[in-house]
Amino acid sequence: MEEHIIEIKGARFETLINRARKIDKRIRRPSKQELKNLINTENGKGLKYLGNSAKQIEDLKKRLENTFTLLLKLELNDTERVNIENCLNSIQNIESSNDVIELVDIGIENTPVM
Repeated sequence: MEEHIIEIKGARFETLINRARKIDKRIRRPSKQELKNLINTENGKGLKYLGNSAKQIEDLKKRLENTFTLLLKLELNDTERVNIENCLNSIQNIESSNDVIELVDIGIENTPVM
């Protein structure tokens, strides 16, 4: 993946987490670097101290689970609610950065800009 594409994907991840953070400020501030680190690790460019991709995926799963749980508190129409619930149920199936990106995209498309 090209660097500017990785940057965009990381920014979208950060945007989604920030939407949940507006509901509950106790959520740790997001960084696009979280997703970028996973992508780089998968591509063999990761830093050793970050751990392997499996560890990073587990961390991102926790972040996404908290995020989608909070997003369900928003006023959503039925379709949006079902899509967010499906994302929440799909988190345990995440195996790569592509799976994370797919859920992030669905999350952004189904929640209001805040």
